[in-house]
Amino acid sequence: MTKLTVALTILPCLCAQSPNFSGVWELDNTQSKTARQLSERVRCKIDQQGDAIAMTMRVASGRELQQTTLRYVASQETRNEMSGAPVTSRAE
Repeated sequence: MTKLTVALTILPCLCAQSPNFSGVWELDNTQSKTARQLSERVRCKIDQQGDAIAMTMRVASGRELQQTTLRYVASQETRNEMSGAPVTSRAE
């Protein structure tokens, strides 16, 4: 009985797939005090292909629209640009 319990506990972990966050995500301003003050709309488009992730973030505030695209690869150092400044990051 104990072996069956252990097997049933471990089996879902072995069969689980890696999560894929691809899609368009929108910030709910009613749940964020900071976002409500700074912007009208925040959207993030994520395109995940295996270990590579491309993330495009759009922030609308009044008539101004800012868009930033960042790319990451798991376990690698990547170089991007954020608001005109170079950024180096590492996704684990």
